[in-house]
Amino acid sequence: MDDISEYRRTDTEISKCSVTSCCGIYVINDTDIFNNLKETEFNISNVIGRAKFALSEILGKYMNYCAFYDEETRNQLVSDSDVEYAIKNNEFVVYIQPKYDIKDHTLSGGEALVRWNHHSKGFLTPDKFVPIFEKNGFIVDLDMFVFETVCKMQRKWLDMGVDPVRISVNQSRMHLFKRDYVENLKEILDKYSLPAELIELEITETIAFESMDVISEVLKRLHDIGFKISMDDFGSGYSSLNMLKNLDVDVLKIDKGFFEETSNSKRGQDIIESIIDMASKLGMETVAEGVETVEQAELLQENGCDIAQGYFYAMPMPISDYENLQLSNRKDKSEQI
Repeated sequence: MDDISEYRRTDTEISKCSVTSCCGIYVINDTDIFNNLKETEFNISNVIGRAKFALSEILGKYMNYCAFYDEETRNQLVSDSDVEYAIKNNEFVVYIQPKYDIKDHTLSGGEALVRWNHHSKGFLTPDKFVPIFEKNGFIVDLDMFVFETVCKMQRKWLDMGVDPVRISVNQSRMHLFKRDYVENLKEILDKYSLPAELIELEITETIAFESMDVISEVLKRLHDIGFKISMDDFGSGYSSLNMLKNLDVDVLKIDKGFFEETSNSKRGQDIIESIIDMASKLGMETVAEGVETVEQAELLQENGCDIAQGYFYAMPMPISDYENLQLSNRKDKSEQI
């Protein structure tokens, strides 16, 4: 690294270029492993993989130039066998957070969330494992598991005559570049003979930095099947109006962090009002996530937001509790009629 930095201190043409480097390091303490690569877990792929995982922890953090794979890193790492064991033994549990119509406070949908009841680490919330899954690619299998679970329970409720509301399922950006992504979703949908409009697929605004042509084509194919598409976390990153112009999405979800930071000032409230108004003119439904106070709910209602979710309305709940909520919601509607 010192040698590389020398280029910036010399009076040469190359000194005009800013070059930085970073390293992921895995120290091999047992040199005998190379004599028995086939008989040990420390094969060369694992050695390289652990160094890469350490590197992934500092990419984009320019004050840190190297990271070691250590005990703390090891505790974060999840192996293929861990995930396979979790799926086989039903360790992943789907929860639903209800969404409510802001105007009449009736149940209008839900968002599927996942928890991991790990056999040795206990009950894990998504922030403990989803970021890791996004790095190692396991997120693709997890998303499909949640999607199928939602399809299965929506089918059950239809058969019960419940008339279920739409449920959204998060989809990683990794899906959008897999050739068989749309076909896999359609196959699961057909397996349960489920109308596509009962499923909403949530994508994040970060896809704006991907290939717009590819994303647009994938979204078109999903719409052709009948799925609703929502853009999650709008306002959490580098929201692009050009992105909204080019991507055909049905629902705009205002990010919780953005909402918390801006709703307490007049200027912030004007921004929220403008986002809701813009989405309405584009024919998009608006959802505010992370609503926690009556003041926030009233502000959203005053500005014409359609739907809200958050602890003020309901916490994420097991599927059985959500089912009871749907049955109660159906009963309330019947009594109103």
